[in-house]
Amino acid sequence: MKNAIHIFKKDIRRYAWAWITLAVTASVSIYLYGTTAGLMENTLNNTLQLISSVIGALLAFVLVVMVVQEESLADPNAYWITRPINRFHLLLCKLLFIVVVIFSPFIVAELIILALNDGLSLAGYAIAGIFPGLAIWMMQVFLAAQTRSLPRYLLLAVCLTVGFYLLMITLFFAMTGISDELFDFEPGLLPADMPQNIVAIIQTVYWLAAGFGILTFYYLYRRALYAWGMLVAVALFAMLLTPGETLFGFGPDWDHDVDFTMTVVSLEPDGTIHTDGEELVMYLATVEVDDIPRGSNVWVSIHNVTLTSDGEDIEVEEQAFSQLLKSAGNGQYGLRLFSVRRENLEEIDGPVTLGISGEASFSSQAEAGTLPLEEGSGMAFDGKRIAIRSFFRRDDQLSIEMAAYQPELSFMPEKVGGLFEPFEGEFSFGLLDKRDGFTTACDLGHSFGFFETVQSGQVKVKLDEDEQLEHFELVIYARRVADTTWFYEYGQEVELVLP
Repeated sequence: MKNAIHIFKKDIRRYAWAWITLAVTASVSIYLYGTTAGLMENTLNNTLQLISSVIGALLAFVLVVMVVQEESLADPNAYWITRPINRFHLLLCKLLFIVVVIFSPFIVAELIILALNDGLSLAGYAIAGIFPGLAIWMMQVFLAAQTRSLPRYLLLAVCLTVGFYLLMITLFFAMTGISDELFDFEPGLLPADMPQNIVAIIQTVYWLAAGFGILTFYYLYRRALYAWGMLVAVALFAMLLTPGETLFGFGPDWDHDVDFTMTVVSLEPDGTIHTDGEELVMYLATVEVDDIPRGSNVWVSIHNVTLTSDGEDIEVEEQAFSQLLKSAGNGQYGLRLFSVRRENLEEIDGPVTLGISGEASFSSQAEAGTLPLEEGSGMAFDGKRIAIRSFFRRDDQLSIEMAAYQPELSFMPEKVGGLFEPFEGEFSFGLLDKRDGFTTACDLGHSFGFFETVQSGQVKVKLDEDEQLEHFELVIYARRVADTTWFYEYGQEVELVLP
């Protein structure tokens, strides 16, 4: 073990430049996600995000390969092979290097971010992130130990990736040509309703044990072919440790517990917007909705609207934001549905045929705090941080650009979120009039930054042009989405009121 410790110390000294750089990139993430200033949109923050994410990840990737190849098992002429070094101890010191140098700086940074965002209750999840990360990096150690240099490693990795996709394409066409029933193949043996975080724990423990076993075998005996055979067998068995009614554990569940039917009763004008020399008339739909769970707020995201009159299509623009169904009394609700150019309204004669489709989510919410309507104002709670980036006014519309950091930690219970909702459905907003205490619910502009660490979205609300912003505050609500569902309502005959 003494020689292994010596090798570990040698790697620490030799690659000091790399792990110091990794520590710096980790500290940059503290500023980006643990402070309100880090959420602002500017050149400095964009550059730091690039350094923290892309450059940090690439450096960690290259560093692991180089450290493992320092004592490569693939080189028969390696000077150290004739020395009395226990190869099992060598494997341990390489894994220790990954934990200490690769994971530790980022885990510490994550803990500091959680502390700054009032989320230390999530510290256990942050620390537990070491385990799935180590299981993934073991594969890189396995490949790096079989190659003599970084270019050869990259060549092997590219060949494996291309081979994998060719195999998937071949299997796809083979399954299509043989029988459609093969698409119903479901190898998973775990309960179909098992929570995803429990599945993640099972898979992590399995791959840690299996990966360590394969690496140990390869380091002790240097039998690459046997090791690859073991890996294939382990991967095939891992398919069994997935939930039933899925394909290898992947694929969304399209079954929903809530039925949602929306019938449009009437379409009435709801103001105008002047833009690019054109006048657009906004239309508010009065709708009747069936089967709303008691105590739930219903948020609707409209994806498509079609409007025809006498068989002729009328060009409309869908309201591309999520909005809360607002009660209009008598079991009816108001929903801003579309806007249409004023000259297009001249083509309408009599009732119109309406078609709409979209997504509905059912949630509860609780007030988390308020923000003054100022650029750069922000707040933190439960490990999250949200801030106002900017805002602008046009006619009687106030639009506020928001940004939020929401931690995604290993083994956290799965959240039900709106697929097309900003901030994954975790926030909603209201405009509070401080003079009378009245709060107006705000709409949410869509955000498509699915893979971004910082999510962004627009908050939209009607506000008279003469009102002063200092009389208002933005209320932040923490939402808990219970369920989501799709709806498709076509062929509805509706009376459209002309302005």
